Amino acid sequence: MDRLFASSKLLGEGDFAVLYERAGGYKQAVADFKSMVGNGSVVDHGNGIKTAILTDGAKLTVRPGSGAGGTGPATLDVIRPTAEKTVKFRY
Repeated sequence: MDRLFASSKLLGEGDFAVLYERAGGYKQAVADFKSMVGNGSVVDHGNGIKTAILTDGAKLTVRPGSGAGGTGPATLDVIRPTAEKTVKFRY
């Protein structure tokens, strides 16, 4: 995950999330998701939404859109069990 932070632009921090920007759209978001999950179990929820739980307990969600109606940029969410805020990578 450190690789993602190093190659992402910090957009800002809110009460519940820290937002980063990455290039590549949904295709890159899925590639980043797969690289983090490795051989772990992935649940496909349809419509391009996938989730996984890593061995450290972090929950990952990738989706093709964000915001109301899913019309915003593709997003990879990382929810760490020990973190106060969700990390969101916008593509």
